[in-house]
Amino acid sequence: MKEPCPLEEGHDTSSFDCGVEALDTYLKRYARQTQKRDGARTYVVLDANRVVAYYTIVFGGIDWKDAPEHVRKGLGKYPIPIILLGRLAVDKGWSGKGLGNSLILDALQRALAASEIAGLRAVVVDAKDDAAKRFYEKRGFRSWPVGSNRLFITIPELKRDA
Repeated sequence: MKEPCPLEEGHDTSSFDCGVEALDTYLKRYARQTQKRDGARTYVVLDANRVVAYYTIVFGGIDWKDAPEHVRKGLGKYPIPIILLGRLAVDKGWSGKGLGNSLILDALQRALAASEIAGLRAVVVDAKDDAAKRFYEKRGFRSWPVGSNRLFITIPELKRDA
């Protein structure tokens, strides 16, 4: 099994099935074209040439007034730079093998590297359901606001725990 790598034209996405149609459809139909247009980056784990897991990240910003206090503390009242972890999925045939954890660790390492190049305050994710929310919470993400499916972890927290 390889480390996550950028999605490329020759990677086989045709049989990917994580059990969530929206995540399957994104990978099969939209991930490559979004990446070609510099709209997001998708990283994949391969078995031979077949995609068995993936995540997508994109830079973004949030209004200062909409951010949790923990995120905006100490910052000016300007848009706050974030990385959005837009999607993360593991093929059903590969679930339970630690790939989800490997993907999130890889995404967080990339966020840390990006934070050394330009301003970046947090990694944000919108969990699809309660199970996904628990997955992220176990890895240090917090709800924003409490009770929502949007979660975050700040770059200073990641640096401290690295």
